[in-house]
Order: sequence, then structure tokens, then C-alpha cells
Amino acid sequence: MFVLRHGNEANARHHTDNKLNHEGDAKDIGIIVPEGSSSFCVSIISNSPDRMEVSLTSPVGERIERVPERPGTSFETHLEKSEGVVKIDYFYLLAGIGSKIARVVLIDPEPGVWTITMHGELIIYGNYHAWLPITGLISPGVEFVNSRPNFTIVSPAVSTGNITSGAYNNVTNTLYDASSWGPTRILMDKPDLASPGVNVTGVYPDNRTGEMTGTSVASSILTGACALMLQWGIVEKNHIELNTYTIRAFLIRGCTRETHIPYPSNQWGYGRLNLLNTFNLLRP
Repeated sequence: MFVLRHGNEANARHHTDNKLNHEGDAKDIGIIVPEGSSSFCVSIISNSPDRMEVSLTSPVGERIERVPERPGTSFETHLEKSEGVVKIDYFYLLAGIGSKIARVVLIDPEPGVWTITMHGELIIYGNYHAWLPITGLISPGVEFVNSRPNFTIVSPAVSTGNITSGAYNNVTNTLYDASSWGPTRILMDKPDLASPGVNVTGVYPDNRTGEMTGTSVASSILTGACALMLQWGIVEKNHIELNTYTIRAFLIRGCTRETHIPYPSNQWGYGRLNLLNTFNLLRP
């Protein structure tokens, strides 16, 4: 079975989305680039039946006119007013979910606000999402001007057949502010639940202990809970048919839920992990 952390991107400002309402419509995506930032890419995903074309404006006003969207298109240019390079590619990569990617790469980018403009050439759905690389894979401070914390769960937690956990502070019962928000881009409810993930005491190398925070910590605690369920079900022969799906269902059933929060929640999933309650509900 697979237990996955779902990321610490909610407050990183690395996601935005919008909708082109009709052919000829245009919407801007602003990106803040601090001084000294390294090269990076922006991935813009939309539905394959739509045709959306990209243009770009640099912080000093240098403009790259819209690049026609055709399968396999690859455009590259050296900017005249700065030493940077811009690449724009279109890919029809996402088999099975009917999507395509427009990828904009900024090499040695000029500091300031860059503007990507999405142009509606043929609009059926009109929705698009844009992501920057996750924290640690991009220079600090590179972020969208108008970001959204939704749709920030990272791969592979966006896939099916797993159990994913957000992180919360079990002292204050508040969500960890960086814990990524769902849903997934195909509108699958994620996370499944939230586990303790703030200032959790754990083991470091060289037999040291210390406090750790994040969804990796939360998913480790969830993994331990799943291991105890496997021991109860398979090793002790109480429920030898246990698998990822049944354990997920049992854990969700036992979650602690608040009356003022509608579930499933994009932040909390189906509630806070409560393994004791899960086992109590499994008693005859």
C-alpha cells in the first residue's frame, strides 16, 4: 500500500488559475522575480479541446507576441533589452485526462514582474492552471502575483490508489499553514485526512532527537497507523482482506470532525486522524 505526503505548498504562491470565457478573451499571469533568481519554468495546463496561445512581456516592457499553439511547437528567443532567453513549448502529454501543457522557460530572468498572457483562440472549456516548481526547486521569492492555495497537492499524491495526509498542529488543532490544499486538477477529493505534523519529536542521524514539521512528518505518522491496522487485520487475522482502499475507508470513518467544517474539506480531507476511534468502530 502507498501512504503519501501531499506537500507543503499552500502558502508558497506557486499556483494560480483562471478561465478564458470566449474566443478572443485574454488573461494575464503575473510572476514576481527577485534579483538574482535562477532560471525556472512555468507549466500551464489546460484542456486539449481548447486552443490557448501564449504571449510574454518582460519587466522592462519587451514583448514576445503570441506564439501559435501547434503540437510540438518549440519557440526560443534571446531578449534584446536584457541577456535572458525565453523558451515556449506546447505539449500534448497528458494521455487519459485530455490535457496539454504550455511550458514557458525563463533563463537568467530580468528581475521584476513578468507577465504571461493567455489568449483564447478556440474556447470550449476555458479553464487553465499554472504552476511554478515546488519549494526547493526554484529561487526563493519567485511567485505568482495573484496566487491560489487550492490545487497545490504535489505528485504522486494526486494519483489514485493511495492514502494522503495533510499536516496539523495537534496542540492547537489548527492546520499547518503550508499544508497543501486540494482538490486535484481532475477534482478528486484530496487530502484524505490530516495527521499531526507540527513540532513533532523524532529521531535524527547520530541518535539525536529533534522537532520536525511538515506533511512528510504527518504522512510518517499515518504510515505507522496503517502498519498497526495491517498487523490487526492480516497478522492477527481479524480482517485478512485489508488493502489500501479498506484501510482508507476505516481511517476516514474514525476521523475526528468539527461541526463547523464541511467534509470532505480541501484542507482537512475527512478530518483529523483518530486511530483509537477507528479501532473502536471496528469492534463487534
